[in-house]
Amino acid sequence: MGPNGRGTAQVPADGEPENYILGKSHSKDISEQVGDLWELALNGSAWVQREKEVCGRNDIHLLAETWNGEDLFRARGVGYIYATSRAKEWFERNASEWVTFQEAFTK
Repeated sequence: MGPNGRGTAQVPADGEPENYILGKSHSKDISEQVGDLWELALNGSAWVQREKEVCGRNDIHLLAETWNGEDLFRARGVGYIYATSRAKEWFERNASEWVTFQEAFTK
């Protein structure tokens, strides 16, 4: 932690957050402490429609006809991860301390 308690004082030269990790050399000790890690790689299979050029979350609508049935997915053009009710219920039962949900708008 840095002196302000919010992170290190050293920022990666390119400003990319992942380079706090990827820009450093491998540490066998830390790797053994952390154990196996997994990345959730989701398809950007659906599309959204924006109601305004400059908009907030309430102005973005998932186009339901572009959804292919996946329980977890991304939509092109936004950084949100979408979950069906089935996926939401699973996460709330098994990982509620690590996730939060907000209702998505659809068209």
